[in-house]
This record gives sequence, structure tokens and C-alpha cells, in this order.
Amino acid sequence: MREPISAGSDDELIAWLLSTGGLPRELLAFPDFLSDLLTAVRGDLALAEGYVIPHPVAVSCPLFTLAGEDDTVAPVAQVRPWA
Repeated sequence: MREPISAGSDDELIAWLLSTGGLPRELLAFPDFLSDLLTAVRGDLALAEGYVIPHPVAVSCPLFTLAGEDDTVAPVAQVRPWA
């Protein structure tokens, strides 16, 4: 299992956000704003990464899944079993 994104350094978080299209490069010119943004994003990611469904159940309807060939967060092989 890989390290949670929220646990990475600011530089790692920025690189991840840039790679996913979640951060416009123009914001890199505003370090004070970026610092506040990273704090909020890191908190949101930590919350999402730590959530555990208490009683998971399988859905009873067909699922249509999409995955990008170059997606490193949810690669095709990881998404395929959901289809």
C-alpha cells in the first residue's frame, strides 16, 4: 500500500495536484495563497484517505466504469473489477 498523498511534503502534494490538473500553475506565483490552499487540500485528502465504510455492501445494479490509461490514482486494472 502506498503512502497517503496527504502525508507527503508540500512539494510532493503540489506535484500531485499539478499532475492531476487540480492546481493551475499560475497559483505557484502566490506562495501565501498556496500555503493556505495546501493546508485545506491536505486536510480534505486526509479525511477522504482515512474514511472506512463501516458496513460495506455490494450494489445490486450494473456499474459503468471509466478509467484513464495513464491514471496513476485509479489505474485501469484497479477499476476493471468494478465493471
